[in-house]
Amino acid sequence: MPLYSRAVSYGAVVSLSIIGVTFGLLLLLWFCKRCVLRKRRSKKDTKKMSMAGGKLGADLKTAAFLGEATKNKDLIALKTDMEENEAQQADEKEKVYAGKLHFSLDYDFQKGELTVGVLEAVDLPAMDMCGTSDPYVKLYLLPNKKRKFETKVHRKILNPVFNETFVFKIPYAEVASKTLVLMVYDFD
Repeated sequence: MPLYSRAVSYGAVVSLSIIGVTFGLLLLLWFCKRCVLRKRRSKKDTKKMSMAGGKLGADLKTAAFLGEATKNKDLIALKTDMEENEAQQADEKEKVYAGKLHFSLDYDFQKGELTVGVLEAVDLPAMDMCGTSDPYVKLYLLPNKKRKFETKVHRKILNPVFNETFVFKIPYAEVASKTLVLMVYDFD
């Protein structure tokens, strides 16, 4: 006779088996129900999207009309946004202050020379992290940019005094057709 013997009744094994099978079936039913509900939900969404005028399916005329309506709404919204953006940009452009540049012009008729004097710049905006700028001026005549001049760079200053003169050799007949361009830059 064995030292350790445990007697399990036939009824206990059957009842445990029934409980396990029941639990498994409940779990299987829960998964099936979940899948069916998910499919129904996705079918309802596609039906709602494809319904047009009470008909099931896509009607090309209705779809084209809906597309045009959406396009028109988008165009109106875009136009409104663009107008608001342009108004904002116009306000911002008006607010930009870049300082003033003082210069002089003199034409010598005997030599045929245009003398440009770059005197000073006043109230330039700070371009460096420390609140200053390193300004210099580039100048040239349009339409041809053959002769370009630059002033010396003045370091860490917002009101530089240049006091430099530049000479362009141009006949007097061409002076009226030329445009003088003076541009202030920040070095580095």
